[in-house]
Amino acid sequence: MTNTAFRSLLGPVLVAGAMAVVSTPPAPAQEAEMPECLATPGVATLFGFTHRPEIFLDDRFWYFSAPELELNFDQNGQPQDLPGHCWSPSLDAGGVKRFIGKHFNTGPLGMGGPPSWWSSDAGDHAQLYWVDAIISEWSPEIAARRVRDGYVHYHELVRVDDGCLHPKKVAWLRHTAMRAFTFDGGPPQSREDGRPFRPRNVPHEVQPGLDLSFPPNYDIRYFPERLCLPD
Repeated sequence: MTNTAFRSLLGPVLVAGAMAVVSTPPAPAQEAEMPECLATPGVATLFGFTHRPEIFLDDRFWYFSAPELELNFDQNGQPQDLPGHCWSPSLDAGGVKRFIGKHFNTGPLGMGGPPSWWSSDAGDHAQLYWVDAIISEWSPEIAARRVRDGYVHYHELVRVDDGCLHPKKVAWLRHTAMRAFTFDGGPPQSREDGRPFRPRNVPHEVQPGLDLSFPPNYDIRYFPERLCLPD
C-alpha cells in the first residue's frame, strides 16, 4: 500500500476519533461525603474546625449570622446554621480575632437540606473555598480598606443568649476558591415588599484563586436591626 493510499484510509479514522473526543460530554461532578465538621454542629473536629462555633468577644458569646430559611431555625426560632461552613480560630493579630473557614457545597442542616446548594456543577459537599475571617468594626473607611484586601463580604455577629446583633463589629470575609465552578446558588434574597431578587454577582463563574466577584455587601452600611443594648 502506498503512503498516499494509507493516508487516505487513516484520515477518516483520525477525524472520527477527534469528533468523538470533542463530542464526549464532561464527566459529572462527583459527590463527596458529608464533611465531619458539618455533621456535628458545635463540636470541633480533630483539626479544630467547628460548624457554628461560639465566638468569645467583648465578654459575651456570639455566632456568625445565618440566613433565615425555612429549614434553618432552632427550637427557639433563631437561625442556627451558616450553610456549608466550618471554622477554626486563627492567631489574633494585635487583638483582632481571626478565623479560617472551609466553605462546602452543602445546604442548610447538612444532609437534610437540598443538594449542591451553592453551586449546581461542583458536586454535593465539595469544598468550594478557603475563607479568611477578620472580626472588626464596619465604617465607610474600614470597608474601603477591607475591599482593597479582598474582603468584599461581611456577616453580622449574633449574640448567643438573646439573638441581638453586635452594635459595631462584623466578620469580614475573603474567599479563595479551590476549584473552577459556577456560583449560582446560596440563600434567596427578598426586598422589603417580599419580592425575591438575585444578589449581586449571582450567578458568576469562579476560577481557582481569590474570588473578588463573591457576592459583595461591603458597601452596605451596617445598621443592626436587633441592637444589643448595654447590660
